[in-house]
Amino acid sequence: MLRVAAVLWCALAACQAAAALGVPASTGDDNVRQGLSAKLARVFNITGGDGSSNAAGAGPAAAAAPMSELREAVGLLLDAVEAHYSGLLRRAHELHDPVVAALLQERLLLQPAAASATTGARRRLSAAAASPSPSQSPSSTDSRISNPTRRLAKRRDRDAQPDLESATEPEPSYSQPKPLPGRLSETSSPADLVAWCAHMRARLASLSSNMSYSVVRRLVAAVVVRAWLDKGAAALTTEEEAAVRQLFVQLYDIHRRGAVHKGMMDYMHVSKSGGTSWCHAAQLNGCTTQRFDKYHVCGVKAFEDKVRWVDGAAHKRLTGHEPTRWSLHGTPRNASSPGCAARAAMMRANGWTYYSNEYTLTGGAAAMADVELCSRHFVTAILFRNPVARLASHLRFLLLHYSRFMKEQGAEQGAAFYKTYANANASFWHAVAPAITDNYFARTLLGEAVWHARVGSLSAAVHLPAGRLVLLGTDLVLPLEADPGVSSVLLRWGAGWPASFTDVHDKDIAALQAHFAFDPRPYLPAAPELQHLATDQAIDMALYRQAGLTGQLDYLVYSEAAAAGVVPWEGIPDRPPADDGPGAGDAVECGLLRGPAGRWAGSLPQHRSRRLPFLRRRPPPSSPAGAAWQQGHVRSPLTKFPGCNSLELQLGRGCDRLVSLAFVGTTAAARQRITRLKARGDGCDAAGVVDALALRLPALEELEFRGAGVYDYAADTAACGQLALCTIADFFPRLRRLVLLLPDYTALAGLGALAACAQLRELTLSTPKWSGPLELMRPLLEGLTQLQQLERLTLRRFQLDTGDEQLLTQLLTTHRPPNLLSFKLTEWLAAGFDMDCADQLARAVLAAADQLQQLTLPELVIGHLELNGDWRHYLQPGDPLPCLAARCGRVELRCLLYEPQRYGQQRKAPAWDPVQQVLAVTRRLGLPRSLLLEHGEWELQATQAQELALHGAAAGAAEPAGPPAGGPAAPEAPTERRQTRQMSRLQQQPQQGVRPQQLQLATATPEQVLLAAVDELAAEAAQAAGGHLVLLRGALPPGEGSMGWIKGAVAHRFWLAVLEQARQQQQQQEERRRGAGVALPTAGPPSSVGELQRCWELLEPKRSYAVAPAAGMLLLNCRTDQRAAELAALLSGAAGASSVQQRGEAGSEQAVTAAVIPTQAGGSLAACSVLSSRIVKVLTDMWARSEQGSGSGASSAASGSKHKVVNKEALRQLLALDHGVRRLWVSVQHPSRPKSDRYRGTDSPSDDDDDDYIDGLGW
Repeated sequence: MLRVAAVLWCALAACQAAAALGVPASTGDDNVRQGLSAKLARVFNITGGDGSSNAAGAGPAAAAAPMSELREAVGLLLDAVEAHYSGLLRRAHELHDPVVAALLQERLLLQPAAASATTGARRRLSAAAASPSPSQSPSSTDSRISNPTRRLAKRRDRDAQPDLESATEPEPSYSQPKPLPGRLSETSSPADLVAWCAHMRARLASLSSNMSYSVVRRLVAAVVVRAWLDKGAAALTTEEEAAVRQLFVQLYDIHRRGAVHKGMMDYMHVSKSGGTSWCHAAQLNGCTTQRFDKYHVCGVKAFEDKVRWVDGAAHKRLTGHEPTRWSLHGTPRNASSPGCAARAAMMRANGWTYYSNEYTLTGGAAAMADVELCSRHFVTAILFRNPVARLASHLRFLLLHYSRFMKEQGAEQGAAFYKTYANANASFWHAVAPAITDNYFARTLLGEAVWHARVGSLSAAVHLPAGRLVLLGTDLVLPLEADPGVSSVLLRWGAGWPASFTDVHDKDIAALQAHFAFDPRPYLPAAPELQHLATDQAIDMALYRQAGLTGQLDYLVYSEAAAAGVVPWEGIPDRPPADDGPGAGDAVECGLLRGPAGRWAGSLPQHRSRRLPFLRRRPPPSSPAGAAWQQGHVRSPLTKFPGCNSLELQLGRGCDRLVSLAFVGTTAAARQRITRLKARGDGCDAAGVVDALALRLPALEELEFRGAGVYDYAADTAACGQLALCTIADFFPRLRRLVLLLPDYTALAGLGALAACAQLRELTLSTPKWSGPLELMRPLLEGLTQLQQLERLTLRRFQLDTGDEQLLTQLLTTHRPPNLLSFKLTEWLAAGFDMDCADQLARAVLAAADQLQQLTLPELVIGHLELNGDWRHYLQPGDPLPCLAARCGRVELRCLLYEPQRYGQQRKAPAWDPVQQVLAVTRRLGLPRSLLLEHGEWELQATQAQELALHGAAAGAAEPAGPPAGGPAAPEAPTERRQTRQMSRLQQQPQQGVRPQQLQLATATPEQVLLAAVDELAAEAAQAAGGHLVLLRGALPPGEGSMGWIKGAVAHRFWLAVLEQARQQQQQQEERRRGAGVALPTAGPPSSVGELQRCWELLEPKRSYAVAPAAGMLLLNCRTDQRAAELAALLSGAAGASSVQQRGEAGSEQAVTAAVIPTQAGGSLAACSVLSSRIVKVLTDMWARSEQGSGSGASSAASGSKHKVVNKEALRQLLALDHGVRRLWVSVQHPSRPKSDRYRGTDSPSDDDDDDYIDGLGW
C-alpha cells in the first residue's frame, strides 16, 4: 500500500501544481482577441472588483486570496533583477545594455511606494520620463543609444561576409553595475497607466535589434498586471486597454526583431520534461541541427552536453559493481569546451538553427557568478515540468533501465539491483543520483559548479535568486502542464513555429514497460521517502511557480499582438505540418529562426534536405580539439603523416564544404605525394568535394566516390554532375582510375570532358546506393565514345530497359572507346539478372559481335541469375543466351536462384519443374558455384559440378520441347493436420529409431528432415557450452506458431519445471520423514511469478524466433551467452535439471528439454539462420550419401564415362524436401514498439533523453 500511495501522491502533486498555474483552459481565436480586462481575469482566474470574471457567481471576497498570492508572485518576479546588482550573476547580458540599465535605474519610470498618488504624480512621472537624470547629460544619453546602433551595423557588415561566417565573437567585458535605488517591488503602480505606457514606449524605441529583451518584456507586463490588481482587478478603461495593447505590440515587435537577428535556438533540455518532443517539434518546423532521430535528442557532440545523471563512484560503492550508463556525475566539460560565442560560430558554420543542451549552462565551472545564458547569440528556451512529477518520472526511468542493465552484467549484479535500487530510501538516491534528486532545474540553470555541488548545499538565499534571474532572461519559458492551446500560442508567436511540442508524442512508458516486461512502480521509494525527496525540491518548486507566471505574462503580450493583427511572419501556416517525413517543415523554415539576421531564409529547405533524419551520417568531431579543427583554428591530423600517399574521407551530409579542413597545415610537398583518394559520402555534394580538392591534390591518380549519395537533390543534379566532371578534367590531369556516382534517372552530359585526362584507363560509373538504376542514355553513350585511352569500363547498378539493346550494341561497336579491353555490367537489383534482362543483354552482345565479325568472346561471367516459369522461352537452341554462351571461351555462373524471392513476398510453390530448369541452365551455362535453396546457399563441390554437368548434357540432348520431362510438379506437401500427426509419431519413436545419419534422399520426408536438423542442434548443445540460442523441444502446447503461442509455450515449460522441482522437494521430504499423504503443491514457490517475468526479460528484442509447433520445437534468441544460460536454467528448473518428464494421453513419457545452442565461429546468431543452416546440412549430407551409392540418389555410370552421373530424381527429391521442410516451421518476429500517437499529450517519462543508442532498439 505504501508503494501505491507513493505513486498516487506523485500524480496528485503534479495535478495540483498544474492547476496552480492558472493557465487558461481554452485559447481559441475568440479568447486571444477578447478585451484585455477579460483576458486578465481569465488568465489569472480572478474575479474583478466590479464582478467581471469568467467564473459566474464569484464575488470580490472570493478573489482576495488569489489576488494577494498573485501580487506577491509579481513582486518576486520584479525583484529577480536584484541577483544582477548584488553580484550573484555577472553575465546577464540584457541587463548590461545601456538602455535597459538606465531604465532599471529609473525603476521602470515608477515612483517609490511611499509617494502619494495625487495628480502631481503624473507630472513627476512625465518629468522623469522626459528629462535625463542629473548624472546623465544629453550627450551621454545619445551615446548610449548610438553605440548599440553602431555595434549592430558592424554585426550586419560581418554577417554579410561569407568568409567570416564561422568567426567567433569576442567575449564582452562587464563592470559591476551600480545598485538600484530600491527594489522594483517597492514601487507603486502608475497613477496614470496611459501616460506611463506612452513614456515606456518612447524609451523602448531606443533598444537595439540584436536581442529579444525578455527581462524587460516581463517586467513591463508584470507592472501592468500589478496595476490591474491594485485597482481591485476591475476592468480597465478603453483608453487604458488601447495604451497597453500598443505597448504589448511594441514588446512583441522587439522580441520578434531580436529572434530574427539571432536566428538560432538554444534549448535547455531538462530530462524527463518533454525535451524529446520539443526536439522533434523543431524538426517538424523545418529547423536544422547536427542530427534528428529518436535516439539523439538534437544535441551537438562537440558541445559536451551529455547527461550526467548517475554518480558512478557512488554506484560502485553502494552496489559493489561498476556502473553502466549515464554515470558521468562529477565529470565536468573539458576546459576548452566551447562557450556561447564559439557555439554560435559552429552553428553558423554548419548552417544549423537549433540544438539542445541536456546538461547545464555554459560558464560557471569555477563559480556560479560566471554562468552565461546564451541570450546574445541564441533564442533561449526551456520547458518546465512540475519538479515532483519530473522526479518520479526520472526514478521510474532509471529503475526500468538499470534493472536490465545490471542483470545483463550477470546474476550477481542483477541480485544487487534488488538489494540496492529497489525500494531504496532517499539517502541512497541522493548518493547515486545527486543532481536529479536535488533541485535539478536550478542545477541546470546555474552552471557546472552548482550542478556538481553536494546534495543539500543549494540555498534559497543564494541559488534561488540567481535561478529566478536566469529564468527571467530566458526568451521562451513554457510550463509542461499548461493547456496545449497556451503552449501553441507561446511557440507560434515566440518562435514562429506552427507545430508545438504538444503536437508530438514520441514516447509511451506503458509500451516501454511492456516491451521489457518490467514495471518499475513497485520498486519506487516508499511514500515517506518519496515525500522526503519531494520536500528537497523546494527551490525547483519556487522556480516552477515563476515559470508559470512567466508563461502567463508572455501569453498576455503575444495574444495582445495577435488581437492587433500582428503575425509572427507572413505566410505562417494555421496548422502544423500533416506529416513528419523529409521536407515536412520546408515551408516553415524554422519560423523566425532562419540564421543570423534571417539570412538563410529561402535556403533552409536545402539545409534541411542535407541534415535532417532518415539518412544517418557521421557526426563531426565531438572533442574540443576536433571542434577547433572544424573551425579552422588548428592543423589537420594529416600533418602527422607526411609520407601519406592514400587518403580516405568519410563525409556526412553537407560536409563537402569542410573537405578543405583535411589539408589545413599540410605542406605542398605532402599533398603532392597523395595519389589515391576515396570519398565515402552520405548526401554530400560531389561537385563541392571535387572543387575543394582542386589545386590541393595535383598528383592524384585514383579518385573514388562511394556511399549512399553524393548529390544534393534539392539542386539541379545534372548541373552538379557536369560541374564535377569539368573540375576533374581541369585539375586532375594525371588521373588513371575514376569511380564516379552519377545522378540516377538523369541524362548526364559532359562525360566527354574526361577526355582531358589523357592517362585515364579505368572508369566505373554507378548511381548512389538506395537510388534508382544507371540507365544507358544517349548523352552518356556520346561521352564514353570520346574516352580514347580507356581500357576498362564498368557500369554498376545497371538496368537495360526494353528497346535499349541497340544503345548497348552501339556502346560495344560504333561508340566503343577504341582501346577498351574489359567491359563489365552489374545488375541494379541485388538479387541479380532475371531471365528477361539476361536475354536482352545477350541479344545486344551478339549483335555487337556480329557487327565486329568476332566469332568468339574470351569470357562471360554471370554473378546471379534468377529463373522463373518462363525459362523455356530463353533457353531453347537458337535463343540469344545459349548462343552467347556457345561463342564464349569461358562461361561462369556463380549463383543460380531457382525460385527467386521477390522483396516483401513469401515464397510460393514452384509452378514448374525446378529440376528441368536447373539441368537446362547447366547444359547451357555450366553448373553454378552455388544453388540458392529456400533454406540457404548450397555450395556444390568440384566433383559434384562435373558429374551434374555431364548428366545435364545427356539429359538436355533428349529433352522434349513440350511439358517438362519429369512430368507435373511435385504434389503439395501434406496438410497441417497430417503433418502434426506424423510429427507426433516421429517424436514418440524410441531413441534408437531413425537418426539423421540414416536418412536417405529417396525415402526421407520433410518431417524427418526437420527432426534430424533439430537433433543436430540438440547434439551440439550436449557437446559444448555457451551460446545465444535456447532450444526448447518436446510436447509443447498446440498452436499456429504466433508470438502468443511462444509466450504460452515458455510459460507452459516454466511451470512444468516449477512443478517438477516442487515434486522432487516433496519426495525428498517424504523420504526423510518416512511419511505419506501430503498433497502435491498446485503452484510454484513465491518467487515463481518473478522468475517467469525474468524469462520475458531474457529474450532478445528485434529478433525472429524459429517455431515448429507440430515438431515440438522452439528456438529462441538471447542477447548474451549469460542470458541464454539463465533462460535455459529457468526453463529446466531451479535445481538445474536438464529435462522434465510429462506423461501424455497414451501413457508414454516425452522429455521436454531446454538447452543452450553453442555459437559456431563465424556463424549467425539469428535463430532462423541457425535452423536453416542445419537443415541445409542434413540435405547435403543425404546428397553426399546418395552419390556414394548408399541410397537411390545415384545411378550407374553413363555409357563410356568413368564418372557417376547424378540422378535427376535425386535432385528433384532434394528440392522438394527443401520446399516441404520450409512449410513445417515459421519465423516469428518479436513485436516492435507500437507506433506512437504524435498528436496527443506531451513527452512521457519513458524517453531516453541521451544520445546513447539503447541496446540497438529502434525506439
